Amino acid sequence: MAAAVAAFHIIGVIATHYSQLIKCRKPAKVALVTCMHKLIVRLNAMLAKGHTWEIEPA
Repeated sequence: MAAAVAAFHIIGVIATHYSQLIKCRKPAKVALVTCMHKLIVRLNAMLAKGHTWEIEPA
C-alpha cells in the first residue's frame, strides 16, 4: 500500500519512477512492483545507515 500511495503522488522519487515506466508502456502492475522494490531498497539502506527520508537524495 505504501508503494501505491508513493507511486500515485504527483511529486516524489517513486512517483517519477512510476510515471517513467508507464511512459515506456510497462503494465501498471509491473510498474507498481518495481516501485515496491525501489521503496524497499531505499528503506533498507536508510535503516542500515541510520538516515531519515529525504525528498531529494544526495
